[in-house]
Amino acid sequence: MTKKDKPFKLSRAYLNNGKNISTKLKNTHTGKEYLVSTATDNVSPVWQIGVLAYDDGAADPYKPLLFDRTFSFEEAEKLHIATEKLVAEQPESDWVQQNIPMLGGK
Repeated sequence: MTKKDKPFKLSRAYLNNGKNISTKLKNTHTGKEYLVSTATDNVSPVWQIGVLAYDDGAADPYKPLLFDRTFSFEEAEKLHIATEKLVAEQPESDWVQQNIPMLGGK
């Protein structure tokens, strides 16, 4: 079994004194890697979630594929976990049908 054949492990991290949740994962349909990032700051009480595609080993923070926002940590954490499941298990073409706005989608 090569490194490429090994199953991908979900790695969720709570960072920045609880101001960011990030998860790197792989879509089971395409094998593409994504970063699910949920963050807030000290200025506003809004939590924002974005899904970023990895390209050449790095995620581009200026081109999120999915984007949503919420106002409490509990809601943000639940949305983050639901988005992890969506991104890992559904084809990218189905994401827009899951009630999460897709940037650039029709």
